Amino acid sequence: MMRPGEPLNGGNSGMEIAQSFLFLAKRSNTQRSIQLSSSSGFRYCESSDQRFQFAYRPRYVEAGEKQEASARSTATAVSIVLGDPFEDANPAYRDCMGNAVPIACDLSRKFLELRTSIVGLPPVFLLEDSEVLVLTSDLHLLRHVRGLQLRFDLAGVRELGHVGHPIGFHTLFRNVRLVPGGIALEVDAEGKLSEKTAWTFRQDRPSEDWPRFLEQQIAAFQQAARAMDVGNSFLSLTAGLDTRAILAELIQTHRLLPAFTMTGNTLSLDARLARDLAAACGMKHEIIFCSEEFRLRLPELVREASRLSGGLASIGQAPQVFLYQKVGGGYTGRVSGYLGNQVGRGGAEKLSNRSADPVILDPEVRRASDSFAQGHWFQRGTGQGGAPDYQFLLQQEVPFSSVGNYNVGNHFVVEQSPYASRTLIELLPQRPPMRKDDRPVSVLQRRLNDLRHRFLGEPMTHSFQRTRIAHLGGPAATCPINWGWRAKGGISPGGILLGAFTFVDAVAISRGMEGGLSGNSSGPAGIFGLHDYRRPKMWLDLGLKSFLFDVLSSQKLRESNLFDFDAVQRILQEHFSSGNKHYKALVFALDLALAQETFSAVL
Repeated sequence: MMRPGEPLNGGNSGMEIAQSFLFLAKRSNTQRSIQLSSSSGFRYCESSDQRFQFAYRPRYVEAGEKQEASARSTATAVSIVLGDPFEDANPAYRDCMGNAVPIACDLSRKFLELRTSIVGLPPVFLLEDSEVLVLTSDLHLLRHVRGLQLRFDLAGVRELGHVGHPIGFHTLFRNVRLVPGGIALEVDAEGKLSEKTAWTFRQDRPSEDWPRFLEQQIAAFQQAARAMDVGNSFLSLTAGLDTRAILAELIQTHRLLPAFTMTGNTLSLDARLARDLAAACGMKHEIIFCSEEFRLRLPELVREASRLSGGLASIGQAPQVFLYQKVGGGYTGRVSGYLGNQVGRGGAEKLSNRSADPVILDPEVRRASDSFAQGHWFQRGTGQGGAPDYQFLLQQEVPFSSVGNYNVGNHFVVEQSPYASRTLIELLPQRPPMRKDDRPVSVLQRRLNDLRHRFLGEPMTHSFQRTRIAHLGGPAATCPINWGWRAKGGISPGGILLGAFTFVDAVAISRGMEGGLSGNSSGPAGIFGLHDYRRPKMWLDLGLKSFLFDVLSSQKLRESNLFDFDAVQRILQEHFSSGNKHYKALVFALDLALAQETFSAVL
């Protein structure tokens, strides 16, 4: 039997890197089948009785090779990997890696097996009913399964509104779930599915030796950074600690990559610091502005964001689609600080709930989901001594909050990060405790800790990233990080001043002043608009008014049992004709309406 990691089709090369895949196993005499267009760029193969069908889009295509899905492959054994398989060289890690999913499909024997990554990203989605079992990396590929009708999942819908994304491995659609991280999954010749745990945290005792622990983390980080193939990648450069540590390693190994940074109409703090850092390092750097072109293209960008994110985000992921389109198709990888927050210091990706008013939903839908838990779901992820439950953090908080964003990026390039190292991840339970008492850390305390990190940084004695950057020296150690501190120690007076303005700008936006203190992102000396280039409220008002009315007033939405059409029309009129704004409810409605339209979903 072919195993993940063996050469593809009996050749002498390793597993082929794939951008996406779609697998279907028929359990009955159904008409459902994979139907791909001839220009989709997928390679397609099937079993002799057509009960097993497998299609994948390769990351790398040889020059001159035709990308026609209609040309069926004669191969009976397919071995691919999704994501970045930089750990594939280690046989002990091949079955369960930090940022890759090995998949082996033997069509002659009608057998498939895969191993999800430790954190469940790249994602593997599972749909099953009495007729078929479908596995895919991208929910939009389910549209290529003939006769498949997606239905909304009430829990997923309410979680999208309250939290901002489904939790509990839900998706927006019934009978479709996200396969957890660290799972070995097999499908037999009858289409039966078996799952078992392939990886879990070892129950190591926390170390009491911080210097020794940091040495282990630094060694694992170095090894991962050097193992990544970044020959055709770009660096997503920000002002944060996570990408700064990566840049320091790239400089050390003489692998300076082209870098890109996003900003709004004016230069955000991130863009300013990234620009100065890139100039000091002598690296190629381009700033992508979300300005007039972005606003003019918003309708097409939000549709594409909805499709690629699996219906989870429209305007929220539109800037990411814009970034990749501006960068162009010349790159195959993107290096970023993905997982740096969690692995580097036990932080969370997102703490604020969306808390959108469910008034846009049909009353029957609201009543059917009244039992939905309204508390902050992240609180359950705190262990003893206030320390985070690392398994919860990595296998629930990461995939739930990041799956939409990850899918958007992974459509264009391979997502690469040295923090997605199994060796580095497995060190987390050994992290010495930061607190001596057993009181849980509240969400408020986590927010205060985040502010401290932005202004003052992590203690050198507790941060392998800061320790490593300071040791290597150079611009990475001296240029300000976040809101004014330096990795080598001390603060930058100018950086602290900009950080203070950034903080005030952030507070102004949180109080409803979407343009920040400037109102229109154009303050004195250009100092405003520093906090975040993402201005969904402003984009909604300035670039999407007509689009919103078209989408939210459509006949299809009127006939839907999902929405309260009269309530949607009322908040639309109030929002644009009076001072009674309904940003959260409107974006929630837009996300759901585009998901319904894109995926032809029904209740």
